[in-house]
Amino acid sequence: MGKKYFSLVSVSVLLGMGFGLTGCMGGPSINLKDYKKVSLTKSKFATAKKKQAGTAKIIIMNIDNNGIANAEKINLGKSLASNINKELSENKNVRVLKRISSDNYEKILSKEIKAAEVGKELGEDVGQANYLVSGQLSNVTYTNKFTEASSYVDKDGKSHYTAPSIKYEACVQGTLKVFSLPELQEQETKSFDECSSSSEQARSPRDAKASNGTLEREAGAEAMDSVAYTLKSFFTPKAYISKMKKDGDTKIIEVGVGKKQGVKNGDEVNIFTMTNDGPVQIGEGEVTNKITNTKCWVMVTDLEDDATIKQGDYVKVIYKEGTWSKLGKTVDVGKLLGF
Repeated sequence: MGKKYFSLVSVSVLLGMGFGLTGCMGGPSINLKDYKKVSLTKSKFATAKKKQAGTAKIIIMNIDNNGIANAEKINLGKSLASNINKELSENKNVRVLKRISSDNYEKILSKEIKAAEVGKELGEDVGQANYLVSGQLSNVTYTNKFTEASSYVDKDGKSHYTAPSIKYEACVQGTLKVFSLPELQEQETKSFDECSSSSEQARSPRDAKASNGTLEREAGAEAMDSVAYTLKSFFTPKAYISKMKKDGDTKIIEVGVGKKQGVKNGDEVNIFTMTNDGPVQIGEGEVTNKITNTKCWVMVTDLEDDATIKQGDYVKVIYKEGTWSKLGKTVDVGKLLGF
C-alpha cells in the first residue's frame, strides 16, 4: 500500500479533510452468502483445540535515566513509565499489574518470577505477571537558538517584519524492551527518538530560559506514543484460523478474535503459518464488518505466491499510528496559523 500525502492549504481545509477522512474510514463490508466454503488442510502444528490467549499481565519498570543529568533532575524515567502505562492501559488485551522503580525492582520481580513458576507448574493463572516492560534513556538534550529580527518588502511594496525570537527544543532518545516471565527472555525491542519544541519573542540570546522540564516531558510523551503501537501489536493475542470461504479470487477467513479484544472493522492483520523454524508471515488481511464478541471474518488482501492457508495458522492485529497523531507530528499548526 502506498503512502498518501496531503497538501494542507489552510486550517479549514485540514479540518475538512480530517472530518471527511473519519467519515469514510472503515474496512470491507461483505455478505457471507456470497462466499462458498473451502476445505482447509490441517497444519501439522495445529492441536485439536487452540485455547484463546488471555489478557497479558505486565509490570512496567520506571525507565532508567542512565545517569543523564537533565533526566535525573526531573525524574524523566518515572514520567515515561507513567506515559507507557496510560498507553497500554487503553489496550483491552493488556492488564498493568503495577509499576516499579529500581529501588524495589529485585524484591518485586523475585516474587513475580516465583508466582509465574508456580502458575506454570499448576497449569493455571494464579495472578502472576507474564511480562516485564523496561527501558533505558540514551540521550536527553535541551537546546535554544536565537534568531535575529528580519524584514523584507514584497513585490507589491508591502513591508513585512519578523520579531527576534528564541526557539527551544528538547529531544529524548532510548530503547524500550519487553521480557517474558519467569524466563526474563527478551521478546521485543523498540528504539525511540522524539523531539518537542516551542518558541517565544526575545530581544537577545541572553533572554534564553533554562529548562524547567516541560519540553523534555513532552518529548518523552511523544516517544512513548511512538513505541506504543509496537507494544500493543506485540500484546495482541494470536487469533487462530478456523474457516475459509471464497468468492472468485477473493478469500475470507474466520479467526478467533472479536469485539472483546477490541477488534474493529478495517483493522489490518498479518497472517502467519508455523514452520519447524518458528512462525513465518505469509500474508496480510483486513477485518471485515462481520465481527462477533469472540470471532471475526478477515479478507485476505495479500498472500505469498507459494503460500497455502491452513487450519491452525493464525493472524495478529497490527496497531498503527492514527491519522491525527501523524498529522500532529508532521504539521506545525502554530506556524500554519502564523503564531
